[in-house]
Amino acid sequence: MRFVVIFLCLIFFSCGPNEIKPIDSTYEESIDSSTESSIKELSPEEKSKETEKLKTEFKKLYKELIEFNKEKDFHELGFGIGSPYKKWYDDVDLLKNDPNCKLLLKYGILPEELQTLGNEYLNSQGKETEYTTFINSEIKRNFKD
Repeated sequence: MRFVVIFLCLIFFSCGPNEIKPIDSTYEESIDSSTESSIKELSPEEKSKETEKLKTEFKKLYKELIEFNKEKDFHELGFGIGSPYKKWYDDVDLLKNDPNCKLLLKYGILPEELQTLGNEYLNSQGKETEYTTFINSEIKRNFKD
């Protein structure tokens, strides 16, 4: 049940202000109109390059989270002001506020899930939970290479 609530929150708040739309397998159909127009302006080659850039940044931030999620000072300081992990959290905000971030829906995941994963590790003191196990498997499955 907790996973469902978290998942619904992620969908509702993904990539800035959105209209609530049903999720389907075609990622472009779930792009809100303001983002859709900016993405449509990209040529297929530009869209591919932008997607690769976003994917690379997502994977870098995910790797950083996996490296620090068991650190003692992470569990003491979290993502608050003055914490060395605040920059990571802000970098995820930058990624999720990128006007083209919904291109990542192609991989079935959005940047907000990194923040939720980070908060879950913070709350569990770095231990794996049902949510972290599920999201980690989804990230590994969708971002393999």
